Amino acid sequence: MHCIDICEIFCAYDVYFYMHTNLHYCLSISAFLISKCVNKNDTVLIIRGTEKGNKSYDGGESIAYQTSTKQPIIFQGSSVWESIHDLVQIATTNNNNVHVICLEPSNLHGNDLLFDSIALIKLLQSIFSSKIPSTSITSTTTTTTTTTTTTTTTILVKSKLLAKHAKSFVNVHDFINNGGLSNSDNTKSTNEQIVQVVSAVGVESFRDTIPYVVRPNSRVLEIGCHFGTTTSLIAKATQTPNTVVGIDIGKVCIDRATKKYNGIQFEVMDAWDTASILKLHPSSSSFDAIYVDVGGISGADGLFEALGLVRQLINAYKSSGKLQCIVVKSRCLRDHSVVYKNSDDYLR
Repeated sequence: MHCIDICEIFCAYDVYFYMHTNLHYCLSISAFLISKCVNKNDTVLIIRGTEKGNKSYDGGESIAYQTSTKQPIIFQGSSVWESIHDLVQIATTNNNNVHVICLEPSNLHGNDLLFDSIALIKLLQSIFSSKIPSTSITSTTTTTTTTTTTTTTTILVKSKLLAKHAKSFVNVHDFINNGGLSNSDNTKSTNEQIVQVVSAVGVESFRDTIPYVVRPNSRVLEIGCHFGTTTSLIAKATQTPNTVVGIDIGKVCIDRATKKYNGIQFEVMDAWDTASILKLHPSSSSFDAIYVDVGGISGADGLFEALGLVRQLINAYKSSGKLQCIVVKSRCLRDHSVVYKNSDDYLR
């Protein structure tokens, strides 16, 4: 059985101002988050890069010292990737009981790199989790299985890219409960329009988003349209089928969809062939929403492939300024969006 990590990852972006005894104080959000998230008796791990990383967190480290009654564990090295054994040793020494991890990716990588930071966080989640045997009993057999539970409850990350990333990604449940696009606020903390990426598991929840994304006359692209069923539902919501395009790599699928649904444009095309997608027709640069249902990213694995495809689509269409939402049927993206949180949402 696949379980979502219970670890929460807070990504800080800008500066938080607060009042105290009639004086204005200014701390980075990451430092303020440390003061909010670290409890007494928590075991805190602070990951630095080189010696220049001593100033990481703009005073957040000292807040960690003041907040926790335990002395934080300081990990410092030129490369975290070359020091995996040292991190494993820290986890073993503390019985995998580290509650908070603080890091600033730019101190570790030399720059704020999105995919490297996500890979590093996945590594930390893997190291600081414990495998606990559990026993299940049926009427005839007793089975012992090993499950992974994450004892690290919070990872605090100071990263502009990850903060923007966490703001953009949302799971379908939260998206619908918050009213969909009509109530989304995607400009806060970054002062720029952010494309909302909604992750759904299963075709039913994938289609449940349509009333919350698609409006009359919306221009919508579905990538991986199969036999055109979802595309037809989208076209019905737009009330203008000629503004909807469905593409799929399978010619048999496209032939059947074209025959069944008149008025909708269907094309044989690869999901990763962005150059060809952009040439669909002159208005293709102005899609309001894109639906994605392709093999390889719909399951629990394939996170980086899914993120790569989403990033490719956003970069291809962002110049139009009209793309508002990408809905992806992907379990790995759903699991990803559940744990990554923008600091604004926590401090609000």
